[in-house]
Amino acid sequence: MMPYPRFIGAVPTTTLRTIACTGGPFQRAEGTVRIHRSDGSSTVIYADQGMSIASSKAAFATVGAENVISGVSVGNTQISAEISGHPSVIPAPVALTVTNSPTFLTAFVIQDAATWSGTPHTFSAVVGSTQTLVIDFTFADGTRMIDGLRSAPFLRVSELLTFETSGPSSISVSADGVATLLANHHNDVTIAAHAVSCQSVASAGTSTSLVFANLIPLARDGDIGNFYGSPMGPKNFRDVFTVSVVA
Repeated sequence: MMPYPRFIGAVPTTTLRTIACTGGPFQRAEGTVRIHRSDGSSTVIYADQGMSIASSKAAFATVGAENVISGVSVGNTQISAEISGHPSVIPAPVALTVTNSPTFLTAFVIQDAATWSGTPHTFSAVVGSTQTLVIDFTFADGTRMIDGLRSAPFLRVSELLTFETSGPSSISVSADGVATLLANHHNDVTIAAHAVSCQSVASAGTSTSLVFANLIPLARDGDIGNFYGSPMGPKNFRDVFTVSVVA
C-alpha cells in the first residue's frame, strides 16, 4: 500500500494515522501490488490495470474507487488483492493498522505560480471569481500532499490552517482556502496561511503569497489599466503615464 494521494518518493505504508492535532480524519492509502518476474524485473499493478483489493474488516477500513483505502475507526484489518488475468498470482494479504496516533503538519507552502496568473502574480478575473489556493503539505511521517486542497478533499482544512488577507475588500479567503476576487487594488495583497498550533508540537509556521487584485472587464465594459500586476498605481497631478485601454 502506498500513501494517497500519490507523491514522488513515497514509500509503502501499513499504518493510517489521524491528521492534525485535534483528531482529524484518518490518512488514506492506495492499494497496489508489485509483481516480480522470472527475469528479475518487477512492476507495480494499479486499479486501472485490473487489480482489485478488499478489506477483511470494513469497521476499521474500507476500500473505495481506484483502490483507495480509508480508515474508519481504530483497529486492524487485512488487505487482500486479486489481479485480473493472472489467476496464478495470489498476493499475500497485508496487515493494516488504523490508529488515532496523529501525524502532525511540519511544513507547507502556498505555490504562487500555480495559484495565480501572469507576472507579477495576479488574480485576474471577473468580480466574484474564486480560486483555490495551491498548497503543498508535508507531515511528520514523511507523507506529502501536493496541491492538498484539491488532491485530498478529505482534509479538514480549518484544523490545519487559518487564513488572512491584507486586503479583504479586494480578495477574501475562506476557511477552506478559497480566494474570492472582490475589487481592484493598486498595491499587492498579502495572503497568509498560518498553521494551527498543537500542544507540545512545534508550529509549522506561516506561508504567504503576494498577489495583485485586477478585475477583467465584462461584456461592454471599458477597462483602463494593466492586465497583470497593479491595475494602476497611485498617480500625482501632472504625472504622465501610459495605460492599456479595452473597450
